[in-house]
Order: sequence, then structure tokens, then C-alpha cells
Amino acid sequence: NEDIEAFDAVLSWANFGLHLTQPWQVVLTGRPNVGKSSLINALLGYQRAIVAEQPGTTRDVVTAVTAFDGWPVQLSDTAGLRATDSDLEAAGIERARAALRSADLRVIVLDVGDTPTDSDRHLLSEWPDAVVVAHKSDRGDAWRTALPPAALPVSSLTGAGLDALQRELVRRLVPRVPPPGTAIPITPRQIDELRRLRIVAAESASERRPG
Repeated sequence: NEDIEAFDAVLSWANFGLHLTQPWQVVLTGRPNVGKSSLINALLGYQRAIVAEQPGTTRDVVTAVTAFDGWPVQLSDTAGLRATDSDLEAAGIERARAALRSADLRVIVLDVGDTPTDSDRHLLSEWPDAVVVAHKSDRGDAWRTALPPAALPVSSLTGAGLDALQRELVRRLVPRVPPPGTAIPITPRQIDELRRLRIVAAESASERRPG
């Protein structure tokens, strides 16, 4: 049915359209002290997140909005994921997990200057679709063959790999761009109405079928 195909064509851009008015949510995760805060600061170009040597410094989800190639992105720096006896840190870790579940894209940050841990391996298996950053690449590679093949080497200290990481974030968030003149819904209300009309069109088509 041409009407249904037309609705489907417009609705295929629903997620893209929503992000024209609100940023894509990109959440960084990793064990404590892998450099998530430093990486966000490097991507932003200024210091927004707290950087410290003390594990558990980030106890809340710290966010900042920026743009990559003109696309709006909200970066979230979360508490380092580890077992802890601190109620305050545990609450921050739970907020981090909630942010990960709702993210448009997850970034796992590994410290390749240190040998891999069970926490690193667990994150990689838990979020297989995440962008993996081999962070602190200026310190060498202690992971060697354990490093995922698609991991991007990045150093927040020297700036190496930041451009490649930004390009990969854009590629993953915006895999295709609509041709000029494409109808795109940009609000939840528009999307809900289009879905309602599609159901009506499908029911009408079903009623017209012989037999």
C-alpha cells in the first residue's frame, strides 16, 4: 500500500528528526582513573569535568553539550564502575548505569597503559556495540593482543586520536543524512500522530482486501 509506504518512509527519520532539536546522548564509561574526565575535557576543548587521581572522584553524571561536524551531542562523564563500600559512590555508579542504559551511544574508555582487568573485560562483554577508546596511548600498550581490534588509540595529553574519535562518534550517531526536501518529523507529537495515521491506513487497507 502506497500510503503505508509513505508513512514508513517519513517515520524512518523519526530518531534523526528528534535529534535536530535535542542532542544525541553519548555516555563515557570505564573503571576509575582510566581518564574519562580528561577525555571529555579534551573533546570539549576546555575543562568541564573534574580531574583527580583519587578513585571515585566523579560521583554524579556530569554533562556538557558540544557539536561534532555541526551535530549536537551531550557528553556525559560518569562514575567509574567498580565494587565499593561507599554509599555515596555506589549511588553515583547506579546513576552511571542508568545513563548507560538510556544512551544513544556508549563509549568504553580503557587505560592501555595498564594491563586489562576483570572490570574492563566485563564492560566490553556487557556493551559489545560501544565505541572503544584505547586511552592514554602515549603510555604504550600493555593490552597488546587483548585490545579489541576496533579500539581507537587516543591520548588526551597529546591530542593524538581525538579527531579520529570525533569522526567515529559522528559516523555512529548519524550513519545517513536525508536528501534535500525529505519530510522529517521533529517532535514526539508529530511522530505519535504519524504512527496513529499509519495504523488507520493499515486498517483501511485490510478492510479493502477481497475475501
